[in-house]
Amino acid sequence: MTKQLFLLGTGFIGGTLLSELLPKRPDLSITALVRSDDNAAQLKALGVQPLKGRLEDGEIIAEAASKADIIVHAATADDLPSVRAVIKGIKERSNKSSKIIYIHTSGAGVISKDARISKCDLFTDLDPEGIDQRVSDSAPHRNVDLFIRDELANAHSERENNASVAILLPPIIYGLGTGPFNKFSISVPALYRATIKQGTGISVGEGSNQCDAVHVCDLANAYLRILEELEKTEPGSIGGPYWFAETEQFDLFSLSQCVSTALQSYGKSDGKVIKASDHDQDLLINAFADFFPPGLVDADVETKANAAAILWGAFGSDARSSADRLRGLGWCPAPGRLPILESVEKEEIPELIKQNCCDIQI
Repeated sequence: MTKQLFLLGTGFIGGTLLSELLPKRPDLSITALVRSDDNAAQLKALGVQPLKGRLEDGEIIAEAASKADIIVHAATADDLPSVRAVIKGIKERSNKSSKIIYIHTSGAGVISKDARISKCDLFTDLDPEGIDQRVSDSAPHRNVDLFIRDELANAHSERENNASVAILLPPIIYGLGTGPFNKFSISVPALYRATIKQGTGISVGEGSNQCDAVHVCDLANAYLRILEELEKTEPGSIGGPYWFAETEQFDLFSLSQCVSTALQSYGKSDGKVIKASDHDQDLLINAFADFFPPGLVDADVETKANAAAILWGAFGSDARSSADRLRGLGWCPAPGRLPILESVEKEEIPELIKQNCCDIQI
């Protein structure tokens, strides 16, 4: 029997997920939210039913969610209105005799700690209560995660609505996407452009902060594993909503050094790395200006300070997680998968150079 899957987000993550779902799950009829006619045509050619709309179109999203068997939100982790619409659609289904599955993409930034202040202890997804106790309500993405947990991802609401919910928290994602639209992540292109602009590598802080990584194709496989597990389990099952998805740990200075060294071979960097401190706000703002909307360089003091805080959060924080639930299902990197630093050097930087990605919006 064919199941209906509704996908929000067809970019780096969602597009790669599509490329995994289409050949591996022929039992799914996939509908994807899409903004442009050109992208709609490309999706249709792949066998995906395009649904014209934006994340702001709550009624469109709610109606599509109400008709789906499976919903995957792989767009921005911080868009609460679209999540509200999804959950509204789930709750307003006319027929709740069949189970609905909702997989939401959050991020490991929710557990991050500013490395200038403290280190991040290891989090395991086998302890959902510990995650809720230790994570601040003001953490990145947390307002959305809390809304999902309180409205749907709890034992009572799951049973009441015949729904099984997962909140996936990937760390830094690397590798080249395999979807139809966006091949690149956020972190590596941001460091690439900052390094080219300055002619040298940039480390936000000392760079000793530890983070986790996952290849985008391994992450896509994680969605499939979680989906298969939720299809087998009853709503309200013990285990909680949280799923981490890491495959390795690295420090951010090594990533900055890797980008700078790789670009040196193209004559675009001196191969060195500057360690930016709290006193180097202007350096950071100038280097990473493309990470933000236009006009940041000439913005007021408060706007610049807020932007610098975002950079410290993105590149100067610790975030350590353990994907114990997925490993328990047999999930692991694909054979021959390159680790993050080797992938950046051998795959991503050459592709960014090839596509002249100083002109590509992050």
